[in-house]
Amino acid sequence: MQCSGGTGGVEFNNLDTGIARRLYVGDSNGVGIHGLNSDSFTAEDNLVEGGARTVSTNGIDNGGATVVRIRRNTVRNILHGDPAHEQRGILVHHTQDCIIEDNISEYNGHQGIVVASSSNVLVQGNTCSNNGQYNPTQAEGIKIWALQTFTSQITVRQNRCYDDQELVQTQRFGIKVEANPGLTIDALLVEDNNFANNAVQGIVQIGNVTNYQYINNLE
Repeated sequence: MQCSGGTGGVEFNNLDTGIARRLYVGDSNGVGIHGLNSDSFTAEDNLVEGGARTVSTNGIDNGGATVVRIRRNTVRNILHGDPAHEQRGILVHHTQDCIIEDNISEYNGHQGIVVASSSNVLVQGNTCSNNGQYNPTQAEGIKIWALQTFTSQITVRQNRCYDDQELVQTQRFGIKVEANPGLTIDALLVEDNNFANNAVQGIVQIGNVTNYQYINNLE
């Protein structure tokens, strides 16, 4: 199925089960694939890309689901003319029991993958490259974020995050782990990742993070 142009991509909101599989979503004016407040949400084997209009808002965006599976998608060129506007490749927020696995997220305006205010999340086997095209303060391959509520039980494993642009590198960090003031990220495991060759450094941690381990990562 192909969805392109128009005022938005594909919506899977307030459902028992939302499944987006083998879709092409291009040049959407808004979120490419959006799942909100469904009991379960699955996005697999999709291609989501922005276009020339630079009005895209996040490639795959899910919030509020209990069970989330985001696998084998390619998300690229999610760009918005306003640098402050959300333009992430994959965003998961306020969810539980989530797997983000074997995706490619590249050349997006902000981060490649963001996990915010969620629990019991596995981020594994993804490739995030050349992100942060429009905003150097939102320029990580992967971001783990205690944004509005606590974030806990997060595993980040066997991902590759890098910037290989020849003229100007825009992806500043391989991974940023950040807890906003007054919040905590707890029970974090980051292991066997390759975070080499980003503009600034591989790993950065900010704020209150407890019970964390960084094991066998390349920077």
